[in-house]
Amino acid sequence: MRSQPRNLVRHRITGFTLVEMLVAVTIVLLIMSMFAQLFQLAGGSVSKQRGIMENDQRARSVQTIIKADLDKRTFRSVIPFFRGEQVDVQASEADLIHRRGYLYYSENDPLNDGDDMLQFTVDSELTAFNSDTTPFVGYSLPISPAGSSALQTAQFMYNNQNQPEVDDGTFDINYTSRSPAAEVSYFLRNGNLYRRIVLIRKEPSGETNPQPKDNINQSDFFETDSTKRGPAWYPTGVTGATVFYRDFDFSAVPDATSATRLRFNGMTLLNNGEDARYLSMGIPHHRFGHHHETGRSTEYLSYNGGAIRYAGRFTLEEQSHLSFNYPRALAAGTVTQMNPNFGNANNLPDINNNTVWDTYENGTRRGEDLLLPNVHSFDVKLWDENTNSGLGGFVDIEGTGAVDFAAIQTFNDIYGSQTTGNRTFDTWHSRVPWDDDNDGTVAAGEYGRPPFRPLKAYPTGVYGASFTPTQPRWQGGQSWASAPVGLKWFPSNYVFPAPNSNPIRPPGEPFYYICVGAEGAGPFRNSWGEDLDFDSNLDVDEDLNDNNMRDVGEPDVDGDGFLDTVNEDFLASAPDPARGNGSLDYDIYEPGRNGRASWPRKPGLRVRDGNLIWQAVDNRKPLRALQITLRFQDPTTAQIRTQTIVHSLID
Repeated sequence: MRSQPRNLVRHRITGFTLVEMLVAVTIVLLIMSMFAQLFQLAGGSVSKQRGIMENDQRARSVQTIIKADLDKRTFRSVIPFFRGEQVDVQASEADLIHRRGYLYYSENDPLNDGDDMLQFTVDSELTAFNSDTTPFVGYSLPISPAGSSALQTAQFMYNNQNQPEVDDGTFDINYTSRSPAAEVSYFLRNGNLYRRIVLIRKEPSGETNPQPKDNINQSDFFETDSTKRGPAWYPTGVTGATVFYRDFDFSAVPDATSATRLRFNGMTLLNNGEDARYLSMGIPHHRFGHHHETGRSTEYLSYNGGAIRYAGRFTLEEQSHLSFNYPRALAAGTVTQMNPNFGNANNLPDINNNTVWDTYENGTRRGEDLLLPNVHSFDVKLWDENTNSGLGGFVDIEGTGAVDFAAIQTFNDIYGSQTTGNRTFDTWHSRVPWDDDNDGTVAAGEYGRPPFRPLKAYPTGVYGASFTPTQPRWQGGQSWASAPVGLKWFPSNYVFPAPNSNPIRPPGEPFYYICVGAEGAGPFRNSWGEDLDFDSNLDVDEDLNDNNMRDVGEPDVDGDGFLDTVNEDFLASAPDPARGNGSLDYDIYEPGRNGRASWPRKPGLRVRDGNLIWQAVDNRKPLRALQITLRFQDPTTAQIRTQTIVHSLID
């Protein structure tokens, strides 16, 4: 027999098998992968939310700025002026207090949302829709004679306070100026939305001229003629002077009356009436970003041998470059930066293709006018009352669906940055020097028409001896079988030959008259006539053909709400009671002007002409609203945001 050892110890092998290890590692990797994905999703969500928040903040900021500017625009009633329009104080329909400065918009290519341009004048002291009266602030160089020390500059500035650096109300040399008024431009270039501000100088107390001058002898600081300048003159005779838009953020143009003088725009020149008729900023020649000789905008500039490229406006980076000497007066034949692409006057290079003109790249004030980067589109549209079958809507000028702003409705497609085919809206001025007959010269007294001026009703046909009117002009001795209620009559001076086969439109006269009823029994005979043969007698059988209107009424003496026809106004032997010269008066008068009434020039007023009662209708349609659409991107997260701003232009 064999016996077993009693102390035999049995050993068990411990540990993981290879299969178990592989399974465990796989499970751990799966769990880690799940956690990594969870963290990635969470991080992506946080990053996305951060991008959305950043875009929301940008959208709020941009909307606040644009809305504030539009709330402060000086041109409140957006009805463009027409050439020859009455703008004296007695023409109440001119509404000059609500039509100051200008508003300019250019669509350019309707299929391109990167070349729209918006520019207008603003006044921070207008508080109807925004109570903030904070003035606009800009850079200003203190003016003192060349070579002055800091102490001498301060002393000269104190003794000569009519200069921009003192406009901020202090005598500290802080290189800062301010004004309640400015020109503001919005444009997109190379994905950057710019807001360019140039101040409109507020005239010093007691002054009507915005020009900075020497207080001692009233010499002009910006006059280079040595016989007219004082001890300091810009730029050569001023300490630290370089180029204008590096030294001053002010609206200024070369003075047309002096080849050596630089003229500042002031707040008095926002007036579009008779007082500032030749210097008004309503005239494009006197604005920032427009050529001072042609009045054309500089949205497109020629480069590299004559090709054109959209620029919007020169940026502050470009204008602060030492080579940018506009608007200093230039010798004849030299390049002027504000000249658009006509005649290849500017061949500005852009070799690196970064849409900054190489000649003016890396100016010292780069980025100061940048409002929003990474912008894909900046699209401006106008409200068109007649689009969408009369329901209205926002349209591009001459774009799809446009009616009031269709190509056929334009008066002037020459105005703009290109030679023809421009798509612009401009509030214009009654006296814009313009080659309206396209003969190559601008004659004395030749004025242009605005690009668009929408009307409620348009005269039809060409008025002449053989014309059978459905919307007739005034006719002496007109008889009616019954009262023509609802018939619209347009004054005879509405007739105007339109070049380039454009439809006939009224010139300055904004009213038409609609028959609203009759008094008494027929026949309904109109008592209107005109001295067609110029014999100083009014013949009731002569139709109106000499583009004048005839006074036919007296004030509402009996208080029945109507202006009353008097026989003296249309009988052949009648003297002119207003002038007392024995001849008849054919001018258009305000009701009550010179002691007598006329066809009323205020909407809603009525006049009795014979038995017929006519009511005045203002035929102009103001621009009611505009829409601005921005599409921009957050650079970190690539989140896209579309921002739409709709702003009413009706107060």
